[in-house]
Amino acid sequence: MNESVARIEAIIGRKVKRDIDQMTEWAKGNLARAAEAIMNTPNAHVGIVTGFYIQHAEPPSPETDGLGGMAHLAAGLANAGIPVTVITDTPCAKAVWAVVDALPMPVNLEVVSTTESSVLRLRQYLETGDRPITHLIAIERVSPASDGKPHREHGWDMSRETAPLHLLFDDPAAKRRWYTIGIGDGGNEIGMGSLPKEIIESGIPNGGRLWAPCCNGLHEAGVAGCSPALFQSRHGSPVPFGGGGNRAGGR
Repeated sequence: MNESVARIEAIIGRKVKRDIDQMTEWAKGNLARAAEAIMNTPNAHVGIVTGFYIQHAEPPSPETDGLGGMAHLAAGLANAGIPVTVITDTPCAKAVWAVVDALPMPVNLEVVSTTESSVLRLRQYLETGDRPITHLIAIERVSPASDGKPHREHGWDMSRETAPLHLLFDDPAAKRRWYTIGIGDGGNEIGMGSLPKEIIESGIPNGGRLWAPCCNGLHEAGVAGCSPALFQSRHGSPVPFGGGGNRAGGR
């Protein structure tokens, strides 16, 4: 592995809130593979799915670590000449728009309602646009647990305020047309199903209930002390990233 990438991987794998040593060890090497997958693709167009809405926050708002990670990643890709489309849902839209609007280079923003039909319409658009998406990255985006419902860290059901954007990554009825990457820090995000359930159960409070087996077919997954950070690669499975980054209201 490139020495610079290894240093970055070590930094993003540091303990911030939770002990994520097992998770980061499992994901080691994925950052480089995910980055290479993007940079080696002609006419790449990267979609970034983010927004983890906390209904019980004061005021209700999305977590902050995913939005900060999205900002850095989107700005870096755009600076490298790679088009970026940020994707979120209506509960998170205002905060995500504010971050996108502050970026130094323009990126696209797509917002869906919390309905499945809205997500499926967006999927069709992303597949058939003038420059279709080639890579789709989830940063701190909740995914359904084994009961089919998305949960906060305390186990609360988030279905009502969460669009099923995981269907862009793992829809049994559709053929995935893009390279998929997942970044998370708690076991309940898109891509974390790639990690063995035992790691989530032992390292995350309520991990057995939160672990999101959905989307375990992503190409890359990563774990990081703060969610914006790390890519892991397992061909045919999602890339999870984990850690305990700063957040508004907690998960």
